[in-house]
Parts: sequence; C-alpha cells; structure tokens
Amino acid sequence: RHGVNQRRLIALCRFLDSNRDRYAACGMLEAAAMPMPRAQEDNFLLDGSLQMTSAVLDVRPFLQRMDIFVLPTRREGLSVAVMEAMSMGLAVLVSDIPAFDELVIHEQTGLKAKDHEFVMWLSYLIRNPDERLRLGMQARAHVQKYYEQSMQCQAYERVLCA
Repeated sequence: RHGVNQRRLIALCRFLDSNRDRYAACGMLEAAAMPMPRAQEDNFLLDGSLQMTSAVLDVRPFLQRMDIFVLPTRREGLSVAVMEAMSMGLAVLVSDIPAFDELVIHEQTGLKAKDHEFVMWLSYLIRNPDERLRLGMQARAHVQKYYEQSMQCQAYERVLCA
C-alpha cells in the first residue's frame, strides 16, 4: 500500500516547528503506521502547525499555498502527486528510491533524501528560497518536457501508428 508514515511525518514537522512553519498532509497516510498517542497528536494538530486532510479531487489550492513539497515514502510508483507539485513550480523533496530516479534528478529538478537526510535537506530548502525557486522552475520545465499528457499521447501515437 502506498502512503506516508504518519509518525515520521509528524516527527519531521515537530523537529522543524521551531520556525513556526505550517505543514499540510493530503491524501492517505499509511494504515499500517503505529498511531501516535492521541493526546500528543491532538495537541500538535490543534495548534495549527499541521493540517491533515483526506484525499482531495483538486490539489491545486493546496499546492498554491506551498513553498516545498515533501514525499517521504518507501513504496511508490510513478508519483502523480510529485508530478503535480513539480508542474506547479514547487521545489520537491522525495525519498531516494528507484521510482523517482527519472522524475526527480537530485539537485537539478528536486532533491532526493535517504531517511536520515530529510531534516537536513528540508532545513536547507527552508533557509534557501532562491534554491527553492531554481529547483521549482527546473522541475516545471522537466515535467512539461517529459511528462505532459499531450507529449505522452504523441509518443503513444508514434508507436501505435508506425
């Protein structure tokens, strides 16, 4: 099952909370994740630092409010969520797993991190808005060039009509 480990996400947000930043978690979180003690989770959610929501049909309003898109996952296919974020010009930080090898080119179209590197790379992006902008622009161009739906359809037509 795909998803983000809820404990890892909340731990990451707590670590960075000294900046009083806001975080959003959209979509399905891993059902198999051991839940955080309810009282602890409620305190963190109620202070407004972390906004959690179930799956949404239109992610654009969420993406428009973001500066950085983070997807810490161990299991993922070609991620539509990451492509959507990249297409909107967001800097992306994803797990260093094979599924992202062509989509996210480390330090060119985004950043890839091993589990122990997420805090380091996220802190780097928070402190470097120019780098976020550069990565976001390159991410958008990369998705438009290689993953835009019309480009995919043209590639299928070339193969099917040959």
